[in-house]
Amino acid sequence: MDYEFIKVQKSFLDHLLQHCGNCRHFDEQLEGSVDGQVVKIGPSQVKITKSRQQTADAALTWFLKHAPKATTWRARQIELGLQTAEQYEKVIQAFGHIAETRREAFDGMISSGDQFVDLAERLALLIGRSFADADLQEVTARFKTLVLLSYCEVLQKRGVAFETIDRIISHVGACESERKKILKGALWINGVINNLVDSGWTIFRATELFFLNALSRRYLSNIRNGKNVTALLSHLTTDDFLGNDYSDCLRPEYTIPGLIASV
Repeated sequence: MDYEFIKVQKSFLDHLLQHCGNCRHFDEQLEGSVDGQVVKIGPSQVKITKSRQQTADAALTWFLKHAPKATTWRARQIELGLQTAEQYEKVIQAFGHIAETRREAFDGMISSGDQFVDLAERLALLIGRSFADADLQEVTARFKTLVLLSYCEVLQKRGVAFETIDRIISHVGACESERKKILKGALWINGVINNLVDSGWTIFRATELFFLNALSRRYLSNIRNGKNVTALLSHLTTDDFLGNDYSDCLRPEYTIPGLIASV
């Protein structure tokens, strides 16, 4: 029987690819057989670790290229159809109702109980519909995904089983091998927001940056590494971003914790 081409379950292939990416023997020289003769198989010419770094670099390059500067921030808002404060508020209201930005609202929400898992399920299903709705801007669905993933991180820290969280994230369309990575990517972005605030950004402006310049799931799953944090902060703490009061821009006041609390 010819086994040159076989079908395997996708989850098995995902596990294989993950193993190859982490296996310390992956680049060692091995022996193989070709036409009955023993030959040496050298290190892989396409190294997974190098590929991952290239993908992370591509994600960073995209983000920095499209990150609106102070002089183009208002233009980006208009480009997304945010002409007035009322229009912007309606976009935020899509999360359930007007966002509460007070930190204590978020702190009060966090407790044990299935109702919070149910909340995450509802948010995930809402996002799934948003991606499929031609009238809803893709950037809004991407940002909602970031909020959902941030909430899932909170649930995980509160002891909710990863199997439950994985089921929730599956509603937004991410494949099995991608879900853990985008969850970590969301945690990474929340850390970047905190670093931007420490560097002089307001919490609202730093949050809005990741709405106006929302990352796709592919980039969200790959941008995370220490090198990229340094490059990102170096780029975003110049006068191009901090040397302006943004007085010509709409000034929404929402944060990721506040949006979670408002759902």
